[in-house]
Amino acid sequence: MKLNERMKKLINILYENDGIISGDFLGSNLGVTSRTIRNDIKQINEMSKLIGCQVDSIVGRGYILNIFDIELFEESLESSEKEFTFLEKRLDDELNLIIKNTLSITKNTFQQIIDLLHISDSTFNKDLILLKSKIKNSEVTISKDKNNIVVFEGNETDIRGEIVYILYNNLNLDTLENNQNIIDIFGITKIQNIKNSLEKFIKETNYQLSDELFSLLLLHIAVGLHRPSVEYEPYKDARSKEVYKMIKNSLKSIDYIYKSNLTQDSWFYTNMFLTINNFYNKNIDNKIYSYLERKTIKILEQIQEETNIQFLYDSILINGLVLHLNGLIERKKFNIIFNNQNLNSIKHTYPLAYEIAIIYAKEISNIFNLNIDDNELDLITIHFGGSLERIKSHRVEPKNVVVVCGYGIAIGTLVKERLKNEFGNQFVFKAILNSNEVFNYDLSNIDYIFTTVPLDIPNHNQKIINVDIALTNTNIKDIEYHINYGETYDLLLELLSKDNFYKNVSVETSEEAIKYLASKMVENGSIDEENVQEILKREELSSTEIGNLVAIPHCFNTFSNKSAIGVMTLEKPIVWKKEKVQILFLIVLSSDKKAVWNNVFKLFYPVLTDEKAIKNIINQFNFDELINELLKARKED
Repeated sequence: MKLNERMKKLINILYENDGIISGDFLGSNLGVTSRTIRNDIKQINEMSKLIGCQVDSIVGRGYILNIFDIELFEESLESSEKEFTFLEKRLDDELNLIIKNTLSITKNTFQQIIDLLHISDSTFNKDLILLKSKIKNSEVTISKDKNNIVVFEGNETDIRGEIVYILYNNLNLDTLENNQNIIDIFGITKIQNIKNSLEKFIKETNYQLSDELFSLLLLHIAVGLHRPSVEYEPYKDARSKEVYKMIKNSLKSIDYIYKSNLTQDSWFYTNMFLTINNFYNKNIDNKIYSYLERKTIKILEQIQEETNIQFLYDSILINGLVLHLNGLIERKKFNIIFNNQNLNSIKHTYPLAYEIAIIYAKEISNIFNLNIDDNELDLITIHFGGSLERIKSHRVEPKNVVVVCGYGIAIGTLVKERLKNEFGNQFVFKAILNSNEVFNYDLSNIDYIFTTVPLDIPNHNQKIINVDIALTNTNIKDIEYHINYGETYDLLLELLSKDNFYKNVSVETSEEAIKYLASKMVENGSIDEENVQEILKREELSSTEIGNLVAIPHCFNTFSNKSAIGVMTLEKPIVWKKEKVQILFLIVLSSDKKAVWNNVFKLFYPVLTDEKAIKNIINQFNFDELINELLKARKED
């Protein structure tokens, strides 16, 4: 016998609350009846000698945790940890049962689902609200049919697409044949038969599909075996007719095995195949391309006006956005979700590109009435990220530098040549000076002072970079850091202020947290009152939680030149959107500082994703601790 996830959760609730907890409270949090709570406690107490604790019952009041061996207690909880919480596991189980109902594999009523999962009807009703919020397609909902069976409802194409998205999204690193959930729903034989049929089709036609797109098409066919036919008006061009004939023949073998009518949906699968195989981008009509190009350029004009970044001269970006938009429109016809997990970190790699992609996506959504999800947003971010890199490579201005050497002109020249070899045209060398001459030299237009001797030059110390005569790898990394982040790091320290630090604030929601911190920053004059709504609007477009108990609500200040960073810890973690958050870094940058947003984020990011650093900041929470962590991250970088 060992602790299951629910028992662990029960013990954790008692441990975290450190007192007497009622059975009703435990039942409500775990989504089970009081009878189940009593049974779980009985089993926990039977294992007490193995787990170092027992649950004592206080008549008329509830339960309390009694730990008599702390080492054994901690070991028993840690040894059976899983990737998901108990609530997430329960929601997954409920969702799978609803999918089976929708596919007519089972016909479990509301009451039968409750009985199968050993939960109360009130818990299932609450869970249904959570499940509905997880649905990507707003046209699909979960409801009970006339026989009280819980199913997905909506347009047939949307229902199929939503089910495929849910199943594919839960694959993780498994193949379809190795995913127990897929096997439980469809059976291994059915998956293998569809796979063999598709592989034969691809071999005969020489079409190439990535593993991801192959899996998506396979799942759509598996779902289609259990759903009514789709009403669909086919395209008339010759190429799609050619693919249609081949796909229809491929589906016949599946229809023969399962006595189904997939061939009735042949046009649906044909256009789906062409869409996910990028056919419509390869064969885009000139009129359609021109129309989409005009819309794209108009949006880029608006973005250029807001950000002062010259995107209109980037033909690669425009072409990429047009083709993405064309493919997006086609994907939405079939509710095909592009879900590449390799893109999950893209917004952290290119934070400015992500902000611009949000503006672009909002306009596209309004013009074409499209629901643009996070996966599509990541794809758009890639296009803007590439453009920003191209702009950056054309904008690099060489820095004016002097070399100071106390060992003579020859050594100074050697240092200069080493710098030229390492950094090419990034530096314009104005002079080689000794340690006395530098004090009489006009340094007002000099960006960096490379010196082999210690220097202290009032008003210019921030320009000084100490180097060895041999110019070591450490020197080179230090110089690269100064070039890329030096000015931003100084700005970061300037924006952080003790006046904008708040500790152990009690709030219930992300909106409350943002309003509290932002209003405090307005009160002390750090930001403008209008910024509060701008931050909330930005949060609506895409959540700013990044994991590790951290959220970074932010906006660009178009109302004045005020810029600031506020920091706030919460008394207890709250659920932001999907993740728990206990510390906020609220960032407001004026319009003239938009260009440094990438660097500001990159300087902060190593600290924000360092679990130990965040715990130190939350627990000790003082201004000096945050600065210390930033200094530490800079040194390690």
